[in-house]
Amino acid sequence: ISPHLPEKLRIGLFRTVRPDEAAQLRLGASAALAIMGAKATSAIPVLGKILADDNQGVSLNAAIALGRIGRPAIGELVEALKRPNDPARLMAIHALTLAGSEADAAVPALADALEDKNPQIRERAFHALAQVRHPSTVKALTPKLKHSDAGMRQMAAQCLGTMGPWARDSIPALIDAGQDKNADVRKSALEALGRIRPSAEIVINALILALPDRDPRVRASAAEGLGNGGASALSAAQHLIERLKDQDEFVRTSAAH
Repeated sequence: ISPHLPEKLRIGLFRTVRPDEAAQLRLGASAALAIMGAKATSAIPVLGKILADDNQGVSLNAAIALGRIGRPAIGELVEALKRPNDPARLMAIHALTLAGSEADAAVPALADALEDKNPQIRERAFHALAQVRHPSTVKALTPKLKHSDAGMRQMAAQCLGTMGPWARDSIPALIDAGQDKNADVRKSALEALGRIRPSAEIVINALILALPDRDPRVRASAAEGLGNGGASALSAAQHLIERLKDQDEFVRTSAAH
C-alpha cells in the first residue's frame, strides 16, 4: 500500500509498522517453500544449506519442505547427514522421516546413523527407518536385535513393530529376541510380534512360551499379542485362562482382554 500513499502518510506508516527483519523474511520464504512442497524442487540446494540456519524456525521449515519434496531431495539430505553440524543432521533426519517410503535410498546412511555417538541422532534415525517401509530397512534393523547394547536391541524391536506386516522377514530374529536376557528387549520384541503377524503359528507359539515370563510386563505383552491373533490364537486359550490368576493385575487384565 505504502507506494501509493502521500509522503507524509508513508513516513507515518513506517514509524508505526517497521519493515520485516532479515530473519523474518527468511522464515517467511522457508515457510512458503514448505507449503509448495513438491513444486519447490528447484530450491533443493538452498534448502539443504539452510538446514543449518541459526534460526530454528527456518531450519525446521527447510526440513519440512525437503520432506514434502520427497524423492528428488533425498540425495541432498543424505549429504546433510555427513556434515559435522548435529542440529542440521537432526533436521535432515526429520525430513527423511517425513519423506517416508520415498526415502528408501537413504536407508544405508540412516543405518550408519544408528551407531552415531550422539544419542539423539541414533534415536531419530531409528524412527526415520521405521517410516521407510522398505525391505532394505528390515535388513538394516534386524541385525541390531543382537547388538551388544540392550537399548539398541530394544529400539530395533520397537521400530520393527512400528512397521507392522512390512517387517515380517524379521520374525525369526524377533522370536529370538523374545528370550533376551533383558526384560525391556523381551517386552518390545513380543509387542512387535503381536503387531507384525500375530496369526502365524510360529508367532503364537512364541507368545505362549512367554506367558510365564518372570517379568509381568513381558507376560502382559505376550497376552496382548495373542489377543491380536484373534481366533487364530485359539490354542493359547487355556494358557491365557491360567494367567487370569496371575499375581499382577495388569497381566490378569491383558489375559482377560
